[in-house]
Amino acid sequence: MQSVIIVLCIPVLAGEFCASFKFDSLLETLDTTQVNLQVAFLAPSMILYKSLENHFNDNTSKGLPSGFSSYLSGLIEGDGHIGVPTQARSPKGKPYYAQVQIAFAIKDMPLAIYIKEIIGHGSIHIKANQQSCIYTVNNIQGLMRLVTILNGHLRGGKIVALHNLIAYVNAKAGTSFDALPANTAPLTSSSWLAGFCDADASFQVRTTLNALYPRIGLSFELSQASFNNYGTSNLDLLAPIGLLFGTNVLAIRQHRINSQYRIMTGSVASMQLVRDYFEAYPLMSSKRLDFIDWCKIHDYIKQGTQLSNVEQIVAIKAGMNSKRTIFDWKHLSK
Repeated sequence: MQSVIIVLCIPVLAGEFCASFKFDSLLETLDTTQVNLQVAFLAPSMILYKSLENHFNDNTSKGLPSGFSSYLSGLIEGDGHIGVPTQARSPKGKPYYAQVQIAFAIKDMPLAIYIKEIIGHGSIHIKANQQSCIYTVNNIQGLMRLVTILNGHLRGGKIVALHNLIAYVNAKAGTSFDALPANTAPLTSSSWLAGFCDADASFQVRTTLNALYPRIGLSFELSQASFNNYGTSNLDLLAPIGLLFGTNVLAIRQHRINSQYRIMTGSVASMQLVRDYFEAYPLMSSKRLDFIDWCKIHDYIKQGTQLSNVEQIVAIKAGMNSKRTIFDWKHLSK
């Protein structure tokens, strides 16, 4: 097994700064059939260490990991883009291409690499100023691969874009993919929601320790724009999630351009429902680690011992979400 350590130094400069580069040329130099990849991002006041131990398989011929189609569909519906040109060429004669893109926080780049290796196509760009990376597929073979993975698994408004992509692929490649309808199976039947929540959800810990009555609470939060790019409401997409987790969908900032729907759980019963789902269908991003820590505190609350374990809970909270600096990616090797 090769051991590769990559250190990326991302400077923070005054004014506007944007850096973008590809990992493709780097990955091509590695034997990615068996690799122990360690990536460290260094920037002022930020150190992110990532360890990815994974047997990268050529899934193009060997099929997909269990539940991958549903998971990827949810991830794209949460933080992806399916773009299909309405014209073949620009006014200057430059050809337009369809593309599928997924945005990742920079700390989740190992997941982006993992997905790229499974699909077998595309490129990854790191945008240093936004602390994000973008996985893009725009070649016809890659788009055909994605159509076979996503078709029949999407649930929300982006199915319109997928159907446009299917028509584009059929026209370009001479294929005959049928545009399947939206998936209406119960959320508990697949990992779609895990992918969707890897894009837009968070696990929160609230500690009120200086009040007359100290309190420690947990919540699961999920937000989406009120309307998708096709002008239809996302309420139909979020309502079943709220129902699953025993809570309501809240409309926030409804009189602003960036209005949203939000799901926020807080009751003992809803916390258990959240835990039950993600233990059955695990997250794949670094939010998986936040969930694991969240469950440790949930155990204290279930036992009624949270106030006698304040020091441990405060320490756990201090390493979650944006404060996390150590990442374990062994789950991607299973």
